[in-house]
Formats: sequence, C-alpha cells, structure tokens
Amino acid sequence: MDQSPPLAEIHRHPDVANDLKKLRRFPKPAESLESWENLFRAKGLCGVPGINRYPGFGSHEIYKARVVPLGEKAGKSSGY
Repeated sequence: MDQSPPLAEIHRHPDVANDLKKLRRFPKPAESLESWENLFRAKGLCGVPGINRYPGFGSHEIYKARVVPLGEKAGKSSGY
C-alpha cells in the first residue's frame, strides 16, 4: 500500500482577509491564495518555491510565502 506523506497544516493569519480586500485590483486574489495553499498541501515545503521560514518564534516553525496571481504576472516580484 502506498504511504503518502501527511498533508501540510495551513493556518491563515487573521489579517489575511483585510489584505485580500486591498488586492481588489488583481483578479481573484482569494482564488490565487487557495490554489497556492492546495499546491503547498500537496508538495510540502521543499516542493514549492517562495516559502521561507520566518524567524523569531523559538521552537515553532512559522513560514511566509509569496503568492503568485493566477494567470498573470503582477505585483512585486510577480507576486503578492
């Protein structure tokens, strides 16, 4: 039987909802974020570029990532 690795656990910061409202000039920012989260769950930390460990949380591992908008090159470094 194939033993797949466990799916990554993702928690959004409460401020993400407000940040998505600020990105209204981009088409479907929430869908871009959900798509990225699905990719992260499937591939994990090593399989997705643009994910960095955020320092200063002691033994907790907190990561931040740049989300690339679906279907377009936009934002700082082609992401937000």
